[in-house]
Amino acid sequence: MRTTILRVNDNVLLVGEGNFSFGVSLIKLNLNINLTATCYESSIIFESGLQNADYLKAKGARVILGVDATKLMEHPSMDSEEFDKIIFNFPHVGGKMKIDRNRELLKGFFLSSQTLLKPKGVVLVSLCNGQGGTPMDNPQRRWDDSWQIVEMAAHGNFLLTGVEPFSFAEFPDYTCVGYRSLEKGFNNKSSLVHILQKAEKPNLINIAPRVRIDSSFKNNLELENTISWKQLIAKFADKDVSEKSEILSIHSQSHSFHITFLVRTDFTEINFYMTLFKFVGKIIDNVEFLGLYKFPNSTKVTRTYNISYRSTCYPLYRSRVIDIHKNIITNILEDHLNVVVTK
Repeated sequence: MRTTILRVNDNVLLVGEGNFSFGVSLIKLNLNINLTATCYESSIIFESGLQNADYLKAKGARVILGVDATKLMEHPSMDSEEFDKIIFNFPHVGGKMKIDRNRELLKGFFLSSQTLLKPKGVVLVSLCNGQGGTPMDNPQRRWDDSWQIVEMAAHGNFLLTGVEPFSFAEFPDYTCVGYRSLEKGFNNKSSLVHILQKAEKPNLINIAPRVRIDSSFKNNLELENTISWKQLIAKFADKDVSEKSEILSIHSQSHSFHITFLVRTDFTEINFYMTLFKFVGKIIDNVEFLGLYKFPNSTKVTRTYNISYRSTCYPLYRSRVIDIHKNIITNILEDHLNVVVTK
């Protein structure tokens, strides 16, 4: 984290302040911000925290105890607040490492934060190297061995817009505590600050490309007899396929699922691709044909495809994509291609 991300008169919320030393560091930098520092515990458990809390109060900052990062709005002092920056440094559920519980902590935090953040506000989450599960970690852990910050943030409709090293040199008074719930810091070497912003939730209107496909273009594709999804997208590379959004993710996760449907004799793969592109083209990364099955002693034929979903401008997470895949995609194909998706 760098001080340059904070601006004069920013309303800043610190979440999970173990000993309030990060708040003290900010105040001593004379950044002219409005600071609210909170901790989860209903009383200050670290000896150093008592002195730091008194210092913050003396300097005009608010210190609030008993604030759950996953239920920010439920605290009576927070229900009418809006912040320019919400900062959560080295979140941890306490005790020995439980990766699934820490993911749930992040998920709950992002769901809670979206209600308190100003429209152009920013959330900053500092994690130890490797925890985030992004290519910016060095080395990068396996996805299933990380805290999956991109996935957890999407639950609150946040996109990862930046990652930078935590510059401890700029915050000399900050001493991280909380390792295994003790007054002891984590291994902060090469730790990273994840910068996240609220984005628009995907819906049937915004995930459709703004490109009109005229009949002559479609006819030309049909003459080519076959075309892949990647080739189709390439044909629109110079057109307005992507959203002109100010908020773009620097790293988005891919989610892939199979779909199988009964087809009629007039089914064409090109028409299938064009239909998907027309209605949901902005969240599909790739479509691959896996195979077909002809029923014995029958004219019935099924085709199976793998659809990969990814977006840089709309927050996607697994259960959201499953809903899109099972419901929206199914309805589109059955309504516009006269196919029957197998359940």
